[in-house]
Amino acid sequence: MSSINLPIIIYPCTYDNINKIDQDYKFEQDIAKELGFLIYLFNYDNFVLGDKLKLNFGINNDTKEYIAIYRGWMLTLEQYTRLYNELLTYNIKLINTPTEYRNTHYYPYSANILTSVAPNTIWFPKGKKIDWNLVRKTMNKVVVKDYVKSVKGFDFPEYLETDMTDDELNTYIDKFIQLRGDLYQGGIVLKEYVELDKKDNKTHEFRGFYINGKCELMYANSDNKEDIVPQFISNNIYTKSLGSNFYTVDFARVEKECNSYFVVECGDGQVSGLPSEKEARDLYNAIYKAYQRG
Repeated sequence: MSSINLPIIIYPCTYDNINKIDQDYKFEQDIAKELGFLIYLFNYDNFVLGDKLKLNFGINNDTKEYIAIYRGWMLTLEQYTRLYNELLTYNIKLINTPTEYRNTHYYPYSANILTSVAPNTIWFPKGKKIDWNLVRKTMNKVVVKDYVKSVKGFDFPEYLETDMTDDELNTYIDKFIQLRGDLYQGGIVLKEYVELDKKDNKTHEFRGFYINGKCELMYANSDNKEDIVPQFISNNIYTKSLGSNFYTVDFARVEKECNSYFVVECGDGQVSGLPSEKEARDLYNAIYKAYQRG
């Protein structure tokens, strides 16, 4: 391992070969290797189905505990908890504990911290009936999500107007849950719909990666690649206390208020996507520099 104690990077392997990386993360692996990160692969597909964790290097008999960063497909909180605990038996500790993973992967756990910089949000855990009268008191239009994601690419409205009847609204919620299927997590999150500033029907959005409370990387996260990241977003104090060591925050510019931005999403940095190899290289360089500083 590097003399600056770089974290191990853990990726999913292919379905049938523990020694071959999932092709979607091959370019990240190549970049990480160039920088001197130690790479491990694990049996993602079988693991999420309930099998015991397997790593491509075998049992680690070293008594030293190593920090690791997982870069791969999203995991439910239960799956992440299993991964975290089983890696501990190899003397490997993921950068985020299960609680820290939950804090940004499940939006309600950071929503209260972001109230001044995010749309109004109300959530209802699984099994709890939605109080539409409560929602109507503060929101006329709502975006429907679960604790992690919305549904895109399906026949589902961009937002719901709350002046519909409870039965009409609940029909849409039932459809949303059906569309999410096995990916449905946590419960229902209702966010106030806000018009975003657009150019040629493309929003101005930015994603920041935060390591140990510091924004280490910020880039345009929309098709408006010519967008320049506003400096005050990178230094936004509201994003430094989300109870996680490695996370992402997505910002968007509000329509007709060119200097007004709000948080549209946050997530765990281990399962947050990267649009291209350029951003991947920037991220791994940022991780390298963060650990170089110590």
